[in-house]
Amino acid sequence: MRLKLLFFVGLLLSLQPYFSQETYAKPEDFKALKNRPLIVQTMEVKESVISTIKKKKAKAKKPEKIKKYEKMIIDYRNFVKSYNTNIKIAIEKYWKLNTEILYKTKEEVEKIKDKKSSKYAIFWYSASTTSGSGSIFNPSLSIPTLNYNRSEKGDVKIDYTFFMPYLNKKENVVTLADFILSLKLMQNHIESIEKTGKKRYTFKDYAKEEAKKNCKDLAKKDLVISATDIHKKATLSQIDLAYKNGKVIKYTDEEIIKAIENEEDVIIGFSIPFMIVDSSISRILFFKSFINVKTGKIYTCFGTVTGELNDPYFRVKEFTKYSKCK
Repeated sequence: MRLKLLFFVGLLLSLQPYFSQETYAKPEDFKALKNRPLIVQTMEVKESVISTIKKKKAKAKKPEKIKKYEKMIIDYRNFVKSYNTNIKIAIEKYWKLNTEILYKTKEEVEKIKDKKSSKYAIFWYSASTTSGSGSIFNPSLSIPTLNYNRSEKGDVKIDYTFFMPYLNKKENVVTLADFILSLKLMQNHIESIEKTGKKRYTFKDYAKEEAKKNCKDLAKKDLVISATDIHKKATLSQIDLAYKNGKVIKYTDEEIIKAIENEEDVIIGFSIPFMIVDSSISRILFFKSFINVKTGKIYTCFGTVTGELNDPYFRVKEFTKYSKCK
């Protein structure tokens, strides 16, 4: 099941000026979050968004441009409907931290925030982007973000944010499988924060620590990568030859989605966004992790060290490194 992710629509829906993922909650704060009823914020079609697209359509002269804006409206409506359906599926099956789950609109959530109520934990989706302080402000760069926060905090220094890995980066699509994987990774990370007592412990830092601990377990394990994530200068045969522990298998995005939804015991490589650089060349930075999609166990973290390539594509170099894990 796919959700059309229109990044510019995401910005209109819920814009948050992040450069990188942050974890502001202290380890002990998560106890308060977990013991509260969880409000999952749903989406509604905003007529202001529809109106903005219609105005662009009215100014368009070429037929292909008109069709483009007509499709945007359809995709936006479908996105809102699909999001509300699929976030409920994912939360109700995979979210284990809060026992009581409620669903409310953004307007209802804002009223609770305004009252500074300390009764709830709130979960919502947003699109994170840069604040525009770089030499080039590129608002088209954004990252799907899941947020988990105490209701009295409003939108300042949110307790926990998670930048979602998403399977189809070129077409800006988020799948139900992306939500399932994200919820598993978020909860594993939060559990680690509580266990270790680490403060400001971002998901990137967590992935690096998990990779140090678990990379040795790749011995005799096969890996799966998306066909669309192989760098143009690399081939599957070259990658497979460089990886000495087992085989590297190529899946389509649809096969990866199925593996996640079916909770198959397979290790799949994901490009995980961790920062938006807004400079002379604005871009999203990624690290690459191989993750067991059934358990959320992280085996590798490539792209966070100086000299490592932090784009979303797999190359031969990193698999040579994985084969030497100890």
